[in-house]
Amino acid sequence: KKAMHLTAFRYMLMETGRDLARIAAEEDLEARVRDDHTREVDAEQFAGQGGNVIALRHLARGACLKFTARALLDKIMGDCARVLARHEGEAEEVFAEHERYQSLVVEMLEAKS
Repeated sequence: KKAMHLTAFRYMLMETGRDLARIAAEEDLEARVRDDHTREVDAEQFAGQGGNVIALRHLARGACLKFTARALLDKIMGDCARVLARHEGEAEEVFAEHERYQSLVVEMLEAKS
């Protein structure tokens, strides 16, 4: 069950990467991202979510970080990869327990969204 789950997750991650590459190729992407107020995130929150802390050293405490389209797409892929890595580290027994396995499947699907 673990091997099947991880294979499906890796495939989903490749599919997500292809989808994001297609989106990144859209001509108006940077303008759409620039106009999207949700691209602003507190720098400390970003770091707490696995963001690149080194890139944030120059920001003052409480500063707001604005994503570029590329950085946003990279963050999505990084978040998905971290979830996959955590699933890879789970013991085989976890995948045999129905409720825990279901929660891993839900987490996998939520990683993409």
